[in-house]
Amino acid sequence: MSLIETVSKKLLRKSAIIYKQQISDSVYHIRLQSKSLKNVSYRPGCVLRVFCGMGADLGKREKARIYSVWNFNRTDQTIDIAVNTHSRGLGSNWAKLCKTGDIVYFTWHKGNFTLDHTGDHYLLIGDLCTLPHFYAINRHLPSGKTVDSLIYFGREGDLFPDIDGQEPFTFHQLPVNPTDAIIEKLSTFLLQATGRRIAYIGGDSRICLSVNRYFRQEIQTSDGQIRLKPFWAPVMRALK
Repeated sequence: MSLIETVSKKLLRKSAIIYKQQISDSVYHIRLQSKSLKNVSYRPGCVLRVFCGMGADLGKREKARIYSVWNFNRTDQTIDIAVNTHSRGLGSNWAKLCKTGDIVYFTWHKGNFTLDHTGDHYLLIGDLCTLPHFYAINRHLPSGKTVDSLIYFGREGDLFPDIDGQEPFTFHQLPVNPTDAIIEKLSTFLLQATGRRIAYIGGDSRICLSVNRYFRQEIQTSDGQIRLKPFWAPVMRALK
């Protein structure tokens, strides 16, 4: 083990895998438990930087992958994440090979793609990678909010319900990089929107940029009403 990795482990949060289950053709549900979670400041939409490449001959940043906090239980001191294995990279291999009892090192991040309670009408737009993130946000929205979703996918076998078994979203089977189809479907949602609208746009960086541009230029949407998070790019499967 390198000196840098030894020092890093002392600075990172430490957890153990206490549950692992494959929940779709390409997604694994993994539950981490850590005493370090007792006093963290949780907000739906938080993410973890999981150092799943410990022991590999990689730089520190290359050892980590970002995963949305699908569910957080302060009492049990657990975090649930859903790992998509489509990329077949470092994180994918870790999800396939890890087992209960394994030690996992991570850092905790709020970021700016977290829940905003101030909206009346919410639009959740993204691909399979955004599902756990949007499930967490949707589950914590106050009652009385209107939520429209446009979650697109390639294969039906990749989909999975929320951690509580609910299926609150609308799914659309679309081809790769379906910018035009998404914008066409959005026009229907926007006609129905009333009050303060907040759009969460995540997933493929190409879709994020195109849809963001559409909201700003065509719909004249203000910065405060758009939440943007590219989860991955074609030439870089997992963004930091």
